[in-house]
Amino acid sequence: MPTPASAIRHGSTMLTDAQAAVDDLYRQLVQDEMAGVLFFCSSEYDLTALQQAMAQRFGDTLVMGSTSAGEIDTHYQRSGISGLSFAKQQFALHSAFVENSKLFSMADAEQLVSDIRQQLCFNSRLNPEKMFGFLMVDGLNLSEEIVTAYLYSALDGIPMIGGSAGDDLKFESTQLYHQGHFYSGAAHLLLVESKLPFETFQSQHFEPTETSFIVTEATPAERTVQEINAIPAAEAYASFLGLTVDQLEPGIFSQHPIMLRFNQQWHIRSIQKVLDDGSLKFYCAIEDGLPMTLGRSRTFTDTLEQLVEQIEAKFSTIALTLGCDCILRKLAFLELNESDQQRVEALLKRIRMVGFNTYGEQFNGLHVNQTLTGVVIGTPHDG
Repeated sequence: MPTPASAIRHGSTMLTDAQAAVDDLYRQLVQDEMAGVLFFCSSEYDLTALQQAMAQRFGDTLVMGSTSAGEIDTHYQRSGISGLSFAKQQFALHSAFVENSKLFSMADAEQLVSDIRQQLCFNSRLNPEKMFGFLMVDGLNLSEEIVTAYLYSALDGIPMIGGSAGDDLKFESTQLYHQGHFYSGAAHLLLVESKLPFETFQSQHFEPTETSFIVTEATPAERTVQEINAIPAAEAYASFLGLTVDQLEPGIFSQHPIMLRFNQQWHIRSIQKVLDDGSLKFYCAIEDGLPMTLGRSRTFTDTLEQLVEQIEAKFSTIALTLGCDCILRKLAFLELNESDQQRVEALLKRIRMVGFNTYGEQFNGLHVNQTLTGVVIGTPHDG
């Protein structure tokens, strides 16, 4: 039986030719008996050539994938592919694909989960201690909130993490890979039955300030906020920081996101831009009447180190950490000096983190921003 460290193989490639890149990745991921493969790729590839190469190389193996805003294989990279494979003796993988996530309903979620229940291999029922969900969603069609909430509700307590597909900051088209083809506008749930212990987590490097307010007018379907405290949203936000609306720009938004308290945890709602009418466009849906709090940045490297230390305090052996890391965090990483960048990547290596940079993150039933969500798989100290 594979050891925890060998039960999951991971790898990456920076080759630009699609066939050569897939061949390189395959050599790193192939196992005698694979339960399935996950991969994350740059949108700069010829996706038609890439899907053909994936289908040819991996054959009948279950393969799920997503375009990204950057790839992770214990370090950050761009314009390549990262991936991982699961050993069949330790894992059973169940896939549910949604071709049009905008039309997804609660009934659809219940049917997908019902179908998965009939396919369970290691368990007779859904068991939150023995399985977790991994969700990938189109990053541009504004469906993450609904898909995430419905699936988490249907999964009846199964922990779920995930990320929204990216396209290297072009914001044109994000794609998910399913059964030999890439699709736009889709969602893909992977339910993982694991014989190895695991733990899901979320982490962000912000803290709430004393500035709280109420959203008094919003359009959740468009992710826009028109008014805060009954005045134009951009004007209100700028006033909290002692700025004018003309001074608002992406750097300000990234340092001072909006925070929401839910289930005893703080979650991030990131601002994308100021609209011509003085509204604020967000990366997540915001509801009328929500009490919100202005956030401020803490030290990126210190908060990541705290997370890694917490993980290492629980796990004696880490097989792999599957992570979905917001592109805004990647941009914050790129602003660090060389010494701090090396420190960050050393921390990623310590927890064997593989995954991708996203246009949004999923944690249980919530869609969040500027967050790292993930699952650690390994052997706990008391195991």
